[in-house]
Order: sequence, then structure tokens, then C-alpha cells
Amino acid sequence: MKKLFALFTSAALLFVSSVASAVPIDGSIKFFGVANTTTVAGVATKVIFTNQLVGVSSGDFAVVAPLTAAAFTNLNPVVPTASLWSVGGFTFDLLNVITNTVSGAGAVEISGSGIVSGNGYDATIFSWLYTAQQGANQTFSASSIPAPAGTALLGLTLLAFGLSRRNKKS
Repeated sequence: MKKLFALFTSAALLFVSSVASAVPIDGSIKFFGVANTTTVAGVATKVIFTNQLVGVSSGDFAVVAPLTAAAFTNLNPVVPTASLWSVGGFTFDLLNVITNTVSGAGAVEISGSGIVSGNGYDATIFSWLYTAQQGANQTFSASSIPAPAGTALLGLTLLAFGLSRRNKKS
């Protein structure tokens, strides 16, 4: 019976590890350029992007060189936006807006989450942030959110090995 349990556990772990072979996108990317932000009653209602360039890229985005032109769609912070930006084979779909504030000095901050996909990677959830100072110094950045699935899989594997070792000693 113990051998059957060990065989079943090993087969289950092999199956789980083969299914969990996803390759999420990891890293961050920042853009700068010109944007016109429309605000009403202390919130941004529309952002029109022009001439967006990659400023800094890291991780899997490192293949995109600085100063590479990015294609941006206008941002409506109220609704999800498919293909908000694309550059170097990556595409960002905006899912939601968490914060949307405009200060009295004209500083705008909008943040939320979205999905980045492309270049042979699995679609990955990212957090994003758009900031602008009245008419200048506009930036848009996206950073990966660490997924706990890998840690959970490692923990389950160690638990299974621990249980099988304990059963061998009995």
C-alpha cells in the first residue's frame, strides 16, 4: 500500500510540474513622452499619448532598447483598454484603475493592473502607473507582480517528499 501511495504521489507531482511549466513575463518597463491629460473634478478622464519612447527596461523587457518608439492608444481611465501599448513584441491590456487623482498643482497619478503578453511568454498580470506634471514630465511604467504559484508548488513537492521519507522509516 505504501508503495502504491508513493507511486501515485510521484505521478501526481510529475503531472503538476509539467502543467505548471508556464513562463510568465518578469521585469519592468518605463515610457516617457508627450501626453495631454483631461481632468474633471479632481480625476483624469482621458489621456492622449503622443511620441512615447522606452526609457528604462529590465528583465524580459531588456530586449527592448531605450528610445524605442512605442505605440500607445488613448487612455480612458473608466473602462478596460485593449492594447493600451505595444512595443518590441509585447502588448499591454489595461484591466482596471485603482487610483485616479489630480492634485491642485496639476499633478496626475493613475494606477491599476493589466495583462502583458507576447514574445512567447504567457500572459502575465502587471501593475501600472501613469504620472504627469502639468503639461510636462509624463511617465508610464509597468512592473510584474510576483506569482505565488511557484512557491506553492515547491512547498507541495517538499511536503510530499517529506511524507514519503517518513513512510519509508516506519
